[in-house]
Amino acid sequence: MPGTDDALPEDPTRDEILSRLDEVLQGEDDDDLEIPEEDEEEIEDPWAPVEDDGDDVALPTPAGDDEEAEELWEPVEDGVADDLVLAELEPEGRDDPWGASGATQTPELPGVSRRLVDEGFTLPRARPQPALLPALRTLPWRSTADLESLELPNLLCVADPTATGSRLLVAAWAWADEAAGDLLRFRISDDGPEIEAAPASPHEAVIESVIRLVDLDLRVRLHLEAARDQRGVVLGRDVLAGRFVVDASREDWSEED
Repeated sequence: MPGTDDALPEDPTRDEILSRLDEVLQGEDDDDLEIPEEDEEEIEDPWAPVEDDGDDVALPTPAGDDEEAEELWEPVEDGVADDLVLAELEPEGRDDPWGASGATQTPELPGVSRRLVDEGFTLPRARPQPALLPALRTLPWRSTADLESLELPNLLCVADPTATGSRLLVAAWAWADEAAGDLLRFRISDDGPEIEAAPASPHEAVIESVIRLVDLDLRVRLHLEAARDQRGVVLGRDVLAGRFVVDASREDWSEED
């Protein structure tokens, strides 16, 4: 605080106020400022020993050190004069589960007669075993076959699993009476004999015949088809499926046959 000598007059002028304000801002009177000194209090040591004014509290003596302590497992007196005797329960109407086995006895069910239980209850039937698939035979991809119904032996036979139906490749074929459509004429080779056969269905160029394959005699439907380069039988999936496995590395036919 500035001294009393530097105090402004009771009615200061504007210049006096500005002059005094400059003196304060320039710090000319900083030496006159008094900073109060703080009293330093002595901090007590928190771990210093203390004095208690009370008497020491006596701890209870453990039971093991007291000679007069009661024995934990010592028998005690109960207030009942005589001990209670429990009556033995004897089940009535029950068979000994560990006794000798005899005739089985149907249990009594509430609301169900013995006759209904004995006659109405049946064991579930065993499921039928699925039928075993027939053994598949191995068939060469190219071999010879006999059309026994048409008396055509040693025909070239090609197994083609990619084809749906079976075919008979011939040099030419025609209807004996196209209007009737009940008789087919065809030749296996260009200079071979003419063969007549009844169609499987009227006006349909399909014949039926028994063919010998491996050790099976099968009735097959053969679609007639005129071909230039190849003659004989082409077997499709209608004959091969479920009966034969085609061996692509095996061939039982030669040009001499």
